[in-house]
Amino acid sequence: MDTGLKKTSLFPLGKAFVFLMVVVSFGIAATMFANLVKNVDSLEVLSEQEYVNSSELSRYQQQFLADLNQLLTYGNEDNIKAGNSINKKEFEIRKQQIFDEWYAETVRLTGLADPPRDEESSVPTVDRKPQKSQALKIKFEQEMAGKLADLHQEMIDDELREYRSLLQRVRNQPGLDYFATNGVVTYSNTAQRDRNYFTGFQAYDVVDKSGSMIYPTKKNNADIYGSPSDYSPNNTIYLAVKDEYLDQKQEEWFRQYALLQYGIKVISGSVLLISLGLLYLIWGTGRGKDGEAIQVQLIDRLYTDIALFGIFAVVFTWAALMFQLIQSNVLAAPLLYLDFRRSEFLSSMLFSMISCSLGLWLLLSLVRRLKNRSFVKESLTYQVVSNIWTMLRIVLTSGPIMIKISAAIVLLVVSVFVLSASMVTAGSRLGFLFFFLILSALTVFVLYYTISAIKPLQAIMDGVQIIKGGQLDHAIVINEHSFFASLAKDVNTLADGLKRALDKEIKAEKMKSELVTNVSHDLKTPLTSIINYADLLSQETLIPEVANEYVAVIKKKSERLKQMTQDLFEISRIQSGNITMEMERIDLAVLLNQTLAEFEEQMEASDLEFKVNAPEGQALVLADGKRLSRVLENLLQNILKYALVKTRVYLTVSADENHAYVECKNIANYEMTFSEDEILERFVRGDQARTTEGSGLGLAIAQSNVTACGGLLKVIVDGDLFKVLITLNKASSDVDAPGVNDGVN
Repeated sequence: MDTGLKKTSLFPLGKAFVFLMVVVSFGIAATMFANLVKNVDSLEVLSEQEYVNSSELSRYQQQFLADLNQLLTYGNEDNIKAGNSINKKEFEIRKQQIFDEWYAETVRLTGLADPPRDEESSVPTVDRKPQKSQALKIKFEQEMAGKLADLHQEMIDDELREYRSLLQRVRNQPGLDYFATNGVVTYSNTAQRDRNYFTGFQAYDVVDKSGSMIYPTKKNNADIYGSPSDYSPNNTIYLAVKDEYLDQKQEEWFRQYALLQYGIKVISGSVLLISLGLLYLIWGTGRGKDGEAIQVQLIDRLYTDIALFGIFAVVFTWAALMFQLIQSNVLAAPLLYLDFRRSEFLSSMLFSMISCSLGLWLLLSLVRRLKNRSFVKESLTYQVVSNIWTMLRIVLTSGPIMIKISAAIVLLVVSVFVLSASMVTAGSRLGFLFFFLILSALTVFVLYYTISAIKPLQAIMDGVQIIKGGQLDHAIVINEHSFFASLAKDVNTLADGLKRALDKEIKAEKMKSELVTNVSHDLKTPLTSIINYADLLSQETLIPEVANEYVAVIKKKSERLKQMTQDLFEISRIQSGNITMEMERIDLAVLLNQTLAEFEEQMEASDLEFKVNAPEGQALVLADGKRLSRVLENLLQNILKYALVKTRVYLTVSADENHAYVECKNIANYEMTFSEDEILERFVRGDQARTTEGSGLGLAIAQSNVTACGGLLKVIVDGDLFKVLITLNKASSDVDAPGVNDGVN
C-alpha cells in the first residue's frame, strides 16, 4: 500500500503540478509585495490606528514648518539678489578651495614657499595671515576677482532656485492653514493672524516670541528637521492641519491598513506553498517511478557554473524589472484584492512567473547534479583545472624522490636568476610579464613534484592511524613505484604480526575460560559431598566441644567455596559465550521495583535512606530478565554491605531517545583506594579489610551479564561517592518477536 502511494506521488504529472503551483505562488507573492511597496507608505499603520498620532503627520508638519522658516530666512527675491542671505560660512569654504587651487598653481609656476596656515587647523587660509603675507592675499583677490564674483553670483542663483522651489512647494501644500512673518516679509494662505485660531485644530505648530507649541507632541521629529527653539526669535510661524485633510488622510490610513493586512495573508500563504513545493520538488527531482537511478534532463548538459550564473542572471533581471515596475505607474492603483482582469496585475505576475520558472528549472538541475554527485565534475572550471593537472602529472612521473625534489629546487633557483636578469634587460612591461608567467609555470611544477612525493607518505600516516585504532585487517595501498612503497610494505607486515599475536592471545584466553569451567565442574561433586557431610556432622553432638566449632567452620567455608566456584563458573560461561540468552522486552523501572521489594526487610534494617526515581513505561529494553535481575541484586547487596549508615542511596531509572539507564549512587563506609577499572576485575574487593564475605566476583559477573545483554556497566568513583551506571539499548516500539513480552517474567 505504501509502495504504491510512493510511486504515485513521484509520477511526473504530480511534479509538474507542484512546479506550476510554486511558479504561480511566487508570481502572486511578488506582485502583492510590489503592490505593498508601491501603495503602503509606512508599516506604522499596523501599530498606530489614528493618523493624527502617526509619525507621518508629525514629519509632514515639521517639514512644512522648516520650509516656512527657510522662506523667512531668504526674505524675498530682492533680498536674495542683493546677496544679503548668502551663507557666509559656505562662501568662505568655497573661497578657500579656490585659493588652494590658485596657490598650488602659483607654487608650481613660480616656486613660492608653502602658504600660511591657520595655527588651529593647519589648513592654508586666505584670511588671518601674517603681515608679510598680505601681498599674497592682495595678489590672489586681484587675479581671481572674476572667479570670486562668479562664485558670489552662483550662490545667489542657487538660493534663488531654492527659494522659488520652496515657495512653490508651500503654496501647493494641501490641507494646511499657515501664517509666517519676520516683521519684514509675510507668507500666509489665510487671513487669520490669531494664535488661538491655529491652536484650535487637532494638529498644529506654533512658534513666536511667547514660546512654541507643537501638537500632537508624542511624535515630535524635531531631531530631523530642527527644533522650534532653534528658529530666529523674530520669526512668528503659525501652522494648522485642516480637519478635512485629516479625515481624508485617516480614510487613506485605514485603506492602507486593510491592504497591508490582506497582503501579509496572501504573501504568507504563498510563501508556505512555495516552501512545501520546493521541498517536494527537491526531494522528487530526478526520481522516476522506480525511485532508483537519477534521471537527467536536457538542461543538465549545461556546465554547473554556467547554470549558477544563469540563476544569478535571472534573479538580477527579475529584481531590476520589479524595481522598474514599482517606480513606474503600472501599480499606481492599489490592488486591495488580487484581480486577474487587471493589466497591471498580469504584467507583474507574468514577469515573476517567467523568472521563477527559469530560476527553478536551473535550481532543480543543480539539485540533480548534487544527487548523482556530479556537481563539481560537471563544472567548466573543474574541467579546465582537471585537464591542466593531467598535463602536469605527465612530467617526471618516475625516479627517486630526492632527485625529483633536487631538480625542482634547482629549476626554481635558475628561474629566479633568469627572471632577475630579464627584469634588468627587458626594459618593458610586456617583457616583464612574459618572464613572470614563465616563473609562475615553473613554480607550479615545483609544487607538483613536492606534492606527488609527499602524498604517499600521507596515505601511510592515515593507514597507521587506522591500524592504531584496532583495524588490523587494514592494508595500506600506494603506488608500488613510490619512494615510500617499502615503508608501506613494512607497516602492513607489522599489522599482520599484531593480528596473529592478537588471535593467539584470544585463543589462549578462551582456553583459560574452558579450563576454569572444567575445573569448576570437577570440583562440584567432591565439594557437594563435603558440604553434605559437614551438615550431617553439625547435627551431631561431638566430643570434645571444640569439635562442633570446627565443623561449623568447615560448613561455612565450604558453602563460601561452593558460591565462589559457582560464580567463577558463571563468569567463565558468560565471557566464553557458552550461554543461552532469553531475550524479552523489560521495563527497567518494574524490574528495579521488584528487586527492591525482595530486599525490603534488609533495607529497613540497614539504617539507610533510599531515594528511588523509577517512572514506569519509559525505559523499555530488550534483555534477559533473569540476568538483569541478578545484576540489580548484586548492586543492592553491595550497597547494603558497603554504604555508610545514615546516608542516602539514590536509585534512578531514566531514558533518552536511544538508551535506557539505571544509576546507583551511595557513600562508601571505607576509603576507596581502587581505580574504576580495577574494581571490575575478578577477585578484586573494594574493602580490603573484609576477609569473611564476598569473593570479589560480584561486579565482574554483573558487568559480564550487562555486556551479554548488549549494554555497558561503568563504575565512577569520586572521593567517597561510589556510582554504578548501567546503559542499555531501548527496545523498539514495534518489537513483536516470539518470546518477547512486556514487563518482567
